Amino acid sequence: MGIKKTGGIVFVNLVLSSLFCLTAWAETVITDNIFTDTVWDKIGSPYIVVNPITVMNSATLTIEPGVTVKFNSETGLILGNSGSCRLIAEGTESDSIVFTSSSGADSGWGGIILGDGSDYYGPSSLSYCVIEKAINGLTCINTQTLVSGSVIQQNGNYGMWINNTDLEIVKSKIINNRSCGIYNESYYGLLKIGGSPANSCQLYGNGTYECYNAGAESVMAYSNYWGTTDLALIDSRIYDYYDDNNWGIVHYTAIPLAVQLTSFTAVSAENGVVISWRTESESDCYQWSVERRPAGGIYQQIYSTGGQTNSATPRQYDHTDNSPLTGGDYEYLLTQTSSTGQTIHYGPVSISIAGKNPTSFALNGCYPNPASYRAAIDYQLPEQAQVTIKIYNALGQLVRTLVDETQPAGYYQRSWDGTGQQSNTVSSGTYIYRMEAGGGKYSKIKKMIWLK
Repeated sequence: MGIKKTGGIVFVNLVLSSLFCLTAWAETVITDNIFTDTVWDKIGSPYIVVNPITVMNSATLTIEPGVTVKFNSETGLILGNSGSCRLIAEGTESDSIVFTSSSGADSGWGGIILGDGSDYYGPSSLSYCVIEKAINGLTCINTQTLVSGSVIQQNGNYGMWINNTDLEIVKSKIINNRSCGIYNESYYGLLKIGGSPANSCQLYGNGTYECYNAGAESVMAYSNYWGTTDLALIDSRIYDYYDDNNWGIVHYTAIPLAVQLTSFTAVSAENGVVISWRTESESDCYQWSVERRPAGGIYQQIYSTGGQTNSATPRQYDHTDNSPLTGGDYEYLLTQTSSTGQTIHYGPVSISIAGKNPTSFALNGCYPNPASYRAAIDYQLPEQAQVTIKIYNALGQLVRTLVDETQPAGYYQRSWDGTGQQSNTVSSGTYIYRMEAGGGKYSKIKKMIWLK
């Protein structure tokens, strides 16, 4: 292993036959295959994979909580093609392991492949992992694997591709993958998804099918959330024996989400950081709490509020964190607690806090867009200036003046709740918002969509 830390602090050169990597301040570059038992820890995170990496015969790769692994294009992580080996990637609820594209592009890397032999020393395990923006997120061939508490999302083809594998998936989300959530073509091996309300998984938003069974074996997928509880709609999102009698049946039942959380955001505002989340329904939701930490630090609870217990009524939650924060990156974690003390974590969401005034005028946009409850409009001033922000309808008629005052330099946010000057509720449609500042120095127009 070759390690070189720059900046006039220390220079170290070590040579080991097991792995070559280059570490520089905040990242570790991985360039060669893994031949001996190896641990990727949080100190070396993020790990940047620049070549396809194979875990070779008799080696175990252990990845610790909080690690991020970024893959360059045409790379991936392969186990099992070169003999017995094993992957142990076990994060925690509050400190997940992330596998993602280094470029941020969709289909930006080849994914994780667990092949024949990757279970020689016991099943490979992925818990509280995020696998995203690969071609196929996770591929399992002739092996045994457990996936728990993980999110497999935004992959360019399949979330998971399964062949002749004993695979159990519990407490996980397979969501928003472009072609299919889970593609199974096993002629032997058991694919079990969920199985009970306590182990329920979520499969929704995946291309044409949530689950495509092109193998002779049946799939057991009881007690899962499919984006809906409408059985006819779920049937249309599953391909199995009833579409082609050469294949096995996907046995499933559908349950509603205990809590349907539709958004969770953290946005910098004039008086702090606005933490917002929205639920469409709640079941056994006793309390919500928000925790904050600086990037790489320790979470600290900063807020708690009661839930709706049991309700089918949507609710918006907002809290402003006005703690004095220095500039830098922060993460916010949202936790739901049931009446029996069980917890479910959402997030974290990240935000950068500016440590100095902006250098230019800017109307940074609104969020969410489209909006239906509240639109947060962000803008910035490099100097003290008179500022106006006005909202117009599609005919150019003034609907609401949000800002008309002199403000010092800084970052700002104002919210619009979909009402006009006389507190009347506006109709759905396209609206224009315009910012003018500095006595003619700056003028900008943008569009938003309001859904009533």
